[in-house]
Amino acid sequence: LVPARASLLPYLPLAGGVLAAAHQAFSHQHESHATELILVAAVVALVLLRQYMTVRENQLLTRAVQERELKLHHMAFHDVLTGLANRALFLDRLGHALDLAAHNRHAVSVAFLDLDGFKAINDSLGHAAGDQLLVRVAERLQGALRTAETLARLGGDEFAVVVEQEEEATSVAEVMLAALQPPFQIDTRAVTVSASIGVASVQPCIESAQPAALLHRADMAMYAAKNCGTGRMQVHTPVLDLLSGEPVHDLELRRALVASLQAGEIH
Repeated sequence: LVPARASLLPYLPLAGGVLAAAHQAFSHQHESHATELILVAAVVALVLLRQYMTVRENQLLTRAVQERELKLHHMAFHDVLTGLANRALFLDRLGHALDLAAHNRHAVSVAFLDLDGFKAINDSLGHAAGDQLLVRVAERLQGALRTAETLARLGGDEFAVVVEQEEEATSVAEVMLAALQPPFQIDTRAVTVSASIGVASVQPCIESAQPAALLHRADMAMYAAKNCGTGRMQVHTPVLDLLSGEPVHDLELRRALVASLQAGEIH
């Protein structure tokens, strides 16, 4: 946008002409001619004023449109309730992380978190209290994580974070679980909630993965953790793919997994 002072520049010559005409009118001896000059100067001044007001109105309208576009863009990629990144932005950030990892040869991981028993809390305390709890959980998790790690609310009581080093993924998950241990103050109640976390990693030097596929692996690991109890963490392994019916393409690995199943080593 053009600054307000700069927008006045085109009108300065005309304004100068108006002032000159006014000065000449007041100093002119012929009364009728002076009156004509004053009227002309007044009309020109009114035209200039109206033109300037139109320019300012257009500038304000343009600013309002730009602010509206920024707001809509933010809403398209952020969760309305918590202000965190939403699923679309999370997958975009994860895609960029995978592309960067392919060049730098480092691992990328996803930690997928789902609150334990959130439905019961939501049903007993009401949806408004449930929303407050989600906001508090988001704030607690955001405060526990580093700013470089993308935390998102994927929907409902599901959260996920991108971790760009494999060995740190389980540490990040443990930090998230620890952050949720203190009770949350919801209105006048102290509410305790735990979470189940699934961690999935990909080594770009060994395999490639799409963002949605890596998120799906972390989701599977989260459900495996939830099946073991509350407040648990589970790292994704090919065993989970086999147990869930997902294809395992490595023939030797598949045979080993089948043998383990037959031997009762995997339950």
